[in-house]
Parts: sequence; C-alpha cells; structure tokens
Amino acid sequence: MNASTQNSRAVATLDFLDGNVIERSHDGQVNSYIRIRPGMGYGLTLNVDLIAGQGSVDEQGRVQIDFSQGTIAIINVINNPPAEVLAFFQQWLVNNAVTYELGQLSLQDLGSGLTPKKFIIRTQQAPLSARRVAEDDGYGAVLLFVATNVNPAGGSLPTDAYPWLIPQESSSTVLVNNRLVLECYLKPELDKMLTSGQWELIRGTQDDDAFSLRASDNATLNGGFVQSVPLDNGANYAWSGNYATTPNSVVPEDFIYSLRGATLSLDNERLAINFDGGNRFQQNMASCFWTISGQTGTTVRTWHRAKLDFWSTGGTVYQLVLDHKAETVGIALTDNKVTIGSNFIEVWNNFIETKAVANEIHSDLRSAIVLIVRNLMEDIQFKDIEVFALNHVLFPEHNINRLKSAHIPGDMVIFGEIDASLTSLELAPLQAVLPVGKSQQFTTNASSGVTYSLSPANGGTISASGLYRAPETINGGVLGVTITAKTATATVAAHITVVASPVQISPAFFALHEDNPLAVQLNAMVLGDENTALNWSLTSSAPDVTGIISSDGLYMPPFEAYPLGYTYVTVTATSPGGQTSQAHILLISAQTQPEFKITPPFVTSLAPGAVQTLSADATLDFDPNDWACYPALGTLSRPVQEGSTYRVKYTAPATVNADELVIVRAIQQGKAHRAGYAVIDVANKLK
Repeated sequence: MNASTQNSRAVATLDFLDGNVIERSHDGQVNSYIRIRPGMGYGLTLNVDLIAGQGSVDEQGRVQIDFSQGTIAIINVINNPPAEVLAFFQQWLVNNAVTYELGQLSLQDLGSGLTPKKFIIRTQQAPLSARRVAEDDGYGAVLLFVATNVNPAGGSLPTDAYPWLIPQESSSTVLVNNRLVLECYLKPELDKMLTSGQWELIRGTQDDDAFSLRASDNATLNGGFVQSVPLDNGANYAWSGNYATTPNSVVPEDFIYSLRGATLSLDNERLAINFDGGNRFQQNMASCFWTISGQTGTTVRTWHRAKLDFWSTGGTVYQLVLDHKAETVGIALTDNKVTIGSNFIEVWNNFIETKAVANEIHSDLRSAIVLIVRNLMEDIQFKDIEVFALNHVLFPEHNINRLKSAHIPGDMVIFGEIDASLTSLELAPLQAVLPVGKSQQFTTNASSGVTYSLSPANGGTISASGLYRAPETINGGVLGVTITAKTATATVAAHITVVASPVQISPAFFALHEDNPLAVQLNAMVLGDENTALNWSLTSSAPDVTGIISSDGLYMPPFEAYPLGYTYVTVTATSPGGQTSQAHILLISAQTQPEFKITPPFVTSLAPGAVQTLSADATLDFDPNDWACYPALGTLSRPVQEGSTYRVKYTAPATVNADELVIVRAIQQGKAHRAGYAVIDVANKLK
C-alpha cells in the first residue's frame, strides 16, 4: 500500500512522558508520543525515521509498529544537546522495544485470506516528474508491505528501486499480488467447473512476468447430451453418442468438451479466458438422415456413427467490479464469444440429401454445443476479494482510504483517496460479532450531523442514532455487514459479522473408530453470555448406538458394537433461549475398511445451491457405486463411471439457516464395510 505525504522523509515522532504512550497525528503524518520529565522539568522529543518500522498483527487483532531498530534523527530541547545525550538515547532505542499501536481489528471474524499478519514500512520520495511545480518536490509516500494469512511468512522485500505507483489523481494505491489473486480466488472457482483435469499456474521466463492460468491437457467439461433438432419427419439430425441397430434407436452419450490449452490472462480492467483454436478433440457422434436408395429410388432413413473432430475459438471476458461500501473487488461476466468448429460436413456430406440441409444440421448442432459451453462459463462464481483488513491496517482510526477504481494489468491495483479532512471522525466499535436479531450501538466523536448507512441491503437496519439491529435470519452461517458513518466532511466504516446462532460449538465434526473409542470434549458458548448453561442431546442413525454426553459436553462413544459401516451421531447444544448448534460424529465399525478415497475429502464454504463434483476410484475388488449423504441436506446425482473413476455431483440446498456440515459416503453396493467419506461445509458467507 502506498499513502502519499507532504514530506520527502516521513517520520514517526516519539515524545517521552512518564513512560506512557499517547497517539497524535498532524499534517498527514503519524506520530506516537512518550515523554520523560526529569525532576527539573526538562523535556525532549525524538524523531525516529518511519522507514525503520516493522509491524505485526497479534492474535487479538492489535496492529502495532516496532521502532526498536530505528535511529534518532532529531532531539528537540531548549538548547542543543551534547553528543553524549544523543548517544544515550540512540542506545536506549536499541535496548528498549518501542511499539506504537495503530488500532485493533477483530481479524479472526473477517475470514479473509487478506488478513494481515505482519508488515514492513518504508518511505519513498515522489519523482520530480510526478509533480508540476518545484515547491511540491518534497512529496513522498509511506510504503506498507503486508504479509497476509495466505503467506504469513512473507516474501522477499522489494529493492530501493521500487516504482512510484500513486497516480496524480489519487493519494493511495493498494496492490494485491498477481499469484495470490490467481491461486486463491480464481483457480479454485475455475477448477470447480471441470469434469477432469485442472487449471495450472504458468508464467513467462522473466522474473517480473505476470502469472496466468492454463487448462491442463486432460481438462474437460461435461456438456451432457447434445443433439440437433430433427428437420423432417424424425430424420436429418445428429447427436452425441451412438445408435442401436435392433431396432434403430438413439443411444445418448454426454458431450465431453476439451479445454486443453485454454488460458486465463489478465488485461488491465478485465480477465479473459481464451480458447486455442488449434485444440482439436474427438467426440462420438451419430446421425439419422433421409437418403435415396440406389436400388429402389425411394427415400429411406439411414443411420451413421463416427468420431468427429471439434475445435474451439473465441473466449469469455470478465470485468472487475468495485464495491466501495463493502470494500471488495468482484468479477462479473461482460462478454462471451465462444465458437465451435467441426468436420461434420466433410464426414457426413455424402449421406445428406442437400448441402443446405447439411449446413442447417451443422449450425444447429454447433449452436447447442456452444450454448452449453457458454452456460458453464457464465455460471462461474468468483469469490469477492475483500480488502477491508488491508485497507484499515494503516492508521485505521485516523484516516479513511476511499477506494476509487480497480485494475489488473498483472498484480491487482486499487487506487484510492486519503483525505486529511476525514481524520476528525471516529466510529466505535470498529469490529463486532452479533447473532441474528441482536443489536449493537455505534457511537462517534461527532456532536451532530452524523448519517449512518449499511451494506449489503439485507444486512439489517441502523437507526439515525447509530443503533444497529442484525436481520432475524440469514441464508447461511455468516453475513458480513459494513456500517458507514458520514458527516459533511468525514467518513468512517466498521465491520459487523452476523452469525446465524449465538450458540457456537466445536469441534463441528470428528470420526471415532470402534477399535479406539476415545472420549471427546465438545466446547460450546453463547455469544454475549459465555457462562450460560447449555442442554446437550444426541440423535443417531442407529437408535441403539448413540453414546452418552455429559452436562459439560464430554462425549463418550457407545459400548455396544457398531453396526456394519458408518453410524452418524448428531450432537445438539441448546441454550435456555432455544438457540442451537450442532456437531456430527462418524462412528466407524471395526470391520469397515477405508476402501475409497473421495476427492476432494473436505469442501469449505460451499454456497447454498452450488454444485460440487466428488470422485472416487475403484480398487481391484470393489467399486464406489453407491453414494448417500447425512444429514439429508441437498442432493446427489447418480454415480457416473469413467474408467475406474466414479463421479457424483452434490447440489447444496437452496437455503440454509446456519452453517451445515454434510457427510457424503461412498460404498460398494451391498457392502457397507467397504467405504469412504468426505465432508462438505455449506456456508454462504455473504459480504
């Protein structure tokens, strides 16, 4: 992050006062003050180069800068100090950790990969070409290099030749690493659309080349059954698959579309998925045509089959969408120009009565394939990139960085405006966690003229006096809400995390094997009243095999022999007010073997209504051909076998009242002791 300042050399001032730290700010600079008053009443002020600061964010969300490695630039006293005094305080700074607390963020509630963990501060003088008049030669920037939860160890620090990145019309720039955007936000969503294969991270040969994504050689889309519309009395059409000869009838197959070589590249304000026109793939196709019999001269229906060649051209384009209130960057589809070519006419032209009919069938079939591919591309849902925590880690209580525009020429760059007039307004609390239906009072240091608003629109209500009330229900377990307070000259924002139930229980899932029946301590609390006594209860898919649970949440597995295969036990913690939270236990029989590994084994934050493909490979003796889920939330498609791999699609329920865990199991039909399982977390985290 770059933030401009009017000094070519930004400093943090340490003012010593009885060992206590007080924070101040003036002229766009950030200062912390500690003053020592000797018995005679003398005082001094130390200016420490801000470039020396290194920062961190602790587990409580306290954002701190450590100046212990700094050097003293100026000592302000009544008279010039002797060299011994300067040397004394230089040594004192080395031996004493001086930290400045910028503010506090409840980062564990944000759940973002961009949660800051540590950062390094530098200063930078603006290039002469960036300003029009010589008097402005002293402008500079504070550079904040942030290591986030994605890579908390951080990377290599840029050199002193780091470029000036703030345009004249802005006063701040936020950069999000190109690889982070691709790996953590784009690739997971793109991989979900594939039937096989994956999107691979690639880059050029130069160190500063941007990363991009390319579909692997085995990357495919399952387009389902495709056919053209019959033109004449049940003939003159084609379809994906084969045909039976006795009697002649359609044998459908799914159209498997190859994405081999497709690339996703970044181009300023947009992302483009491009398809390689040279990527040819084959598909089993069949057809039924009217033809003239050479023996009788009559028109008869003839059936044909062939492996046709297909290839793709064109692509899809996505634009960056900036939500100023929620402080997120999203991606929306703006253009889709996928076209499909094939050798349909060359292979079957001799069997079709006229060229016009051939062209019409070919066009109809091609349109059907293109429509499927376009629909799949348009269904991609990209997770918003939330920059709230990054945007507020730099002096969050005293400056507002208003986001203006987002671009992605390589790294994602977001320009903004830091206005000194905004520093007078403070909002409390900056972070809070509330159950549905509960209230939180917000306050500011302004005496009047404050207007409150919130985002998103379904995020509850806030009164003119700043009393926020969470919605009575939310679709999913968590809803992120941004509260904004404005005056005529200032704006400040806070973040509320609304949870579906005040009762929180952990762990949410665990498995116990009959051969190792360990007791497990479950922990639960009620937000706002952590000492509330809870009522615990158990239900089981096998009523006589449940186990017991104590009043403090200690679960003891059953002493009875487990039934063959898996037994599912649900633990429910209920508050005196009737709110609940649940955990699931998987009891595994001693005779059950983990025959099948389901991929992926754990799916997090699957949105309501979303689809997740699961797969498992057969062994030499057993096939994972029987799938089910517990509890019965959502639906599973029939298993589809491709070689030794079985695939199903899990569709999450359209709405959920809270985070829901679903256990998906696969077994050999009729042999429950040959099994495998995966866990899916259905949790719509709206921003």
